[in-house]
Amino acid sequence: MLKSKRILFIAPEYFNYYILIKHSLESEGAYVDLFYNRPTSKLSKFFFVFNQWIYKKINQCYFRRLLQGASQDYDYILIIRADLVPVDFIKKLRNKYSGAKFIQYIWDDISLFPKLLDSFQFFDRILSYEPGDCNKYGLIFRPFFFVIQYKTNDCTHQYVYDMFFIGSFHTDRLQVLENVKKLNPQINCYMHFYINPVTFLLNKAIWSKRSFFRFRKMKYAEMIGTMKNSRAILDIQNISQNGLTTRIFEALGSRSKIITTNMNILDYEFYNGNNIYLIDRNNPLIENSWLNLPYEDYDTELINKYHIKSWINEVFDI
Repeated sequence: MLKSKRILFIAPEYFNYYILIKHSLESEGAYVDLFYNRPTSKLSKFFFVFNQWIYKKINQCYFRRLLQGASQDYDYILIIRADLVPVDFIKKLRNKYSGAKFIQYIWDDISLFPKLLDSFQFFDRILSYEPGDCNKYGLIFRPFFFVIQYKTNDCTHQYVYDMFFIGSFHTDRLQVLENVKKLNPQINCYMHFYINPVTFLLNKAIWSKRSFFRFRKMKYAEMIGTMKNSRAILDIQNISQNGLTTRIFEALGSRSKIITTNMNILDYEFYNGNNIYLIDRNNPLIENSWLNLPYEDYDTELINKYHIKSWINEVFDI
């Protein structure tokens, strides 16, 4: 039980997930102090792009203030994306809160962020969303979560879009989206393809593709609203990524079909060919007839395993 427990939660500023986790912990009766795992000011983001030496100094000051501003006592320290947190800071946390249980949750492939390995020595419990990493490093496998179920089983629901894509610019995503649009003109797809304006300006090769991009991040509530009005969610994972993205689990909660390039989804217990469609990222053809098939509901017990409450119970081993 987490009632009256004090938790220091350090996480990335990613959509609204850090707030959702904090609120869910508080609903269990815990007291939560939330800090981000890197500075979030516009000035720090500017120097991150243009002057790494100054950014490093800002980062050092940020974590020094964080250590000074944290409570005098915690029962748990939970960190997500520990590769962004200086190892010496984690070591100081460990010394200051020697009685706390240190937990790390990893929602990225370790091969993409190998600095994660440097932090392992400081944690009592480490969980990962990627089964291959769990087998390789002896971690606890725990996929991501959804928060609430957004749709009811209403066959009269009128969808605005056939398909919805939300994601950030990286690797070959632009090429895949171009091919999706070219090969499936019959599908009404809404795309929110975010790119940092600075990244766009510095990359002349993509200037002619301006119509694909959005320069603002979609807010969580807006994302969920669009998901509710879409028959299917298009998921294009990082070409080097094996674990399932957050969008997969939000789709489970929203009763949305899933169109994905991630073949690893075949290994998950909720794989259902009626609800999940695999595409080749080099030739992403989508059968329109599949989109029109009715959604096949999952067993309630199975879906509940991916609710945020179950995620918290597993992360904190309660």
